[in-house]
Amino acid sequence: GIEVDIKDYEIEEVNKYIGESTGVHSPPITETGLQKVNGQQALSYARIRYVGNGNFERGERLTKVLYQIASKLKQVNPLKYVGVANTLAEQVKTNIDIPEALNLAYTIYKLPDLNFEQLQIPQ
Repeated sequence: GIEVDIKDYEIEEVNKYIGESTGVHSPPITETGLQKVNGQQALSYARIRYVGNGNFERGERLTKVLYQIASKLKQVNPLKYVGVANTLAEQVKTNIDIPEALNLAYTIYKLPDLNFEQLQIPQ
């Protein structure tokens, strides 16, 4: 899991989307604040778009989730990437094949620091 800071106005929306894309339901989030969430809850959190500052906040949430996933990936020994990729391939729909995904993962692993930048026009 990863840690996210759930705001009071996000709880209803995050719970609405849990399991929507996969049909697998996770426990609802019942509290605000920083907390560890599982994959379904993190996906739901990243997809919220109709509260707060709309799509701008959605982009911020998605960036936070991706940053934490990338940070966790950096902690995995690169020799285990094939196993991780095979597990992910069963759960993710993408047009990126496994060799390319492994190459991207190794590129992330080699980066000294993860710095995501975001720009939205208009702001």
